Amino acid sequence: ASRAANILQSILYMKRQIDREELTPLLIRNTIPVCMAQYERLFSTVRVPGEEVDELLHFDSQESRHVVVWVQGLMYQLWVYDDKNQMLSAGELEKLLQDIIDDANKHKESISETERSIAALTGLPRTDWWKIQSQHFIEGINRDNMDIINKAVCMIVLFDIAPENI
Repeated sequence: ASRAANILQSILYMKRQIDREELTPLLIRNTIPVCMAQYERLFSTVRVPGEEVDELLHFDSQESRHVVVWVQGLMYQLWVYDDKNQMLSAGELEKLLQDIIDDANKHKESISETERSIAALTGLPRTDWWKIQSQHFIEGINRDNMDIINKAVCMIVLFDIAPENI
């Protein structure tokens, strides 16, 4: 939780620099500046599958004020700004992330494998994913949850095992 909180705070700091256009431009051979316009879509951007062509959606800072935390196949919405539009501190993020981890551990036995596997849909061919999304994610709680995922600044994935054991 501590490492994830520090990384998340760094991500949010970089996003703020991009939003405020404070990020120092990259230079080719320390003389020619590179266009930084593409950095705007680094966060709060999602590629939504379509029948023929995918659609790239970008959300502004007013719509995208949370991250999605994926832990043990469960997804959580984590608000990362306070009511004064300030980023939460690393300590606050750590506490919230630890609460999420504890909740996931408490519920890990009661969640079915099907419910944990919803993220696997994104690994399907794009047209198959589009068909499923257009049938099952167009209204109600499924649509609301898809909006939460799509509008997130980013997704944080937490594992409880070391990468070499995956």
